[in-house]
Amino acid sequence: MGPVLMGPVPMFGGSRMPREQCALTIILTDPCEMDCGYLDLYCRALREWNGDAIGETQVICISQHQQDPSPSRRIAESQPFPVHFAVTNHPIVGGYPIWDTLAAVRSVWPLVRGRHVTFHHPEFIWGPGRLKRTIQYLRESGYYLALGNLRRPGLLADIKGREIPYEDCDKDFSDILSDAMDSDMEYAAEVFEELPSTHWMFMAPDPDYGRVDYIEDIFYTDKEWLDAWGFVRHGGELPFQDVYDLFGMAMKNIFVKFKLRIPCHRRTQETNRMMHIHHKKEWRSWTPEIRDWFMTQPRRWRDTRFLDRDVWDAFIAQNGQFDKNGALKNNFRHVPGGTVTRYGLSMSEWLQRGGASLPRTFYDRHGKYRRSQHDNPHHDNSQNGAEARFLYGLFPREVACMEC
Repeated sequence: MGPVLMGPVPMFGGSRMPREQCALTIILTDPCEMDCGYLDLYCRALREWNGDAIGETQVICISQHQQDPSPSRRIAESQPFPVHFAVTNHPIVGGYPIWDTLAAVRSVWPLVRGRHVTFHHPEFIWGPGRLKRTIQYLRESGYYLALGNLRRPGLLADIKGREIPYEDCDKDFSDILSDAMDSDMEYAAEVFEELPSTHWMFMAPDPDYGRVDYIEDIFYTDKEWLDAWGFVRHGGELPFQDVYDLFGMAMKNIFVKFKLRIPCHRRTQETNRMMHIHHKKEWRSWTPEIRDWFMTQPRRWRDTRFLDRDVWDAFIAQNGQFDKNGALKNNFRHVPGGTVTRYGLSMSEWLQRGGASLPRTFYDRHGKYRRSQHDNPHHDNSQNGAEARFLYGLFPREVACMEC
């Protein structure tokens, strides 16, 4: 697809943060379908509610507003903390970029300084004090993977009763928070804590914080662990695909298949809580012009769903909206030739060709379930045994494989 970023990656707010000072890197996507007001709210929550931990945090903002990035750029430049701001350089078809989030992440990956990495959208609002508590937890636990708590403003009964269950959250409850943030951040902090909400996966609104299996949510990962199995390297070109589905494919399918599964620890809301505020979903990627752009490149997109005219036409007929079960959208993702499936195949092939030795070597050096207390490959971490026993009770077959 050619260069993913426009020119050199500009840095605002200072030089690169030394690795030894950086606990967490936030890779923040600035989507082309959202106005920069969401980016402003995201940064405001970091600045006003979490300023005590921003010195240990690196923010990399990848903006898809490549036709006019200046509004987002001004927000990035105006922050009292460093923001690494990069603009994508995707093909523009009918005024819309053929965006590829993972490709953009690959381009900025060499800039990552944090020991841990997380991937956010600007509609995610940090809770007061949660950044410092999250960093402290990640540093003290040494876990390779921890889940946070992304919440949907609104009542569970309202979300379940909607005609389109994949709507992100209740707009009225969401507006209560965003309006409060626009008027008084001190008052908004109280609103944040008291606002009715449900877990992101609203089918399980009260997750068991003792569980160690993967459930889709905000995730925080050890960067060296991510590099050991090449999270960003797989999949090739994956237009119109977010990273969350890809990470879920790896954790729930590929890691089990290759006997690499590890416990995934969930943080309580006291430690980590973010609110997903409402935004209008406009899938402007599904148009006749963009369909024809794919169709005129059959070799480039062979064996993908992007050459299935029937699926395109069905989605175009709905003006890019979700159907009731999200099945039409998933015809481009979780199906043969879909973006998520292709990512999983790419990763599996790499592991089969010998790549599996890299994460196994990582576990040999640092411990199978978490980094040892002193990051010493010879240190005996007593927690490993307890975690293994607990994990075994949940899915013994997978843990038995992990010990192979």
